[in-house]
Amino acid sequence: LFNNNYSDATNNGHMGTPANGVLFNAIHKVEGSHSMFFDGSNDLVNVGGTNTGFLHEPFTQWSVAFWMKANLLTNTRIIYDQGGSDNGIAFRIN
Repeated sequence: LFNNNYSDATNNGHMGTPANGVLFNAIHKVEGSHSMFFDGSNDLVNVGGTNTGFLHEPFTQWSVAFWMKANLLTNTRIIYDQGGSDNGIAFRIN
């Protein structure tokens, strides 16, 4: 849920940190009061914090869920990336 902030809805203190111009959009939302708008260039929200702890410790199971409305479907677009090039997962539009 994005309610015009990057707070952790679970109250576990895992705040998101935006970079490169991520914006909030109150029109195109599914849950919460806002969605996030990425311009398709280099915008990102880091939810992993530092290089240790949350999303950096070994684990065997995880879930990722998101809604997406793409304005452009040209070129390769990375939607989600976790773990790097080995033992990781990435969602992209080709």
